[in-house]
Amino acid sequence: MAAPLQVTRAQASPLGVALAFLGMFVVGSLAVQLLASLPRSSGGASRSGPVPVIAHQATLWQTLGER
Repeated sequence: MAAPLQVTRAQASPLGVALAFLGMFVVGSLAVQLLASLPRSSGGASRSGPVPVIAHQATLWQTLGER
């Protein structure tokens, strides 16, 4: 007859849990960045609405200079 196997259960250390959480956070944020950077197919439809305007830095700080 075969000898009975003794199964032991390893306990998760706090450091291991923290490292696993950190690793999942990094992988998740990289996945979000990848999905956000994918080109979206417009399906032939043009953009509707106003075109965004990017102001010069001097224009952005102008209101603070007027105070």
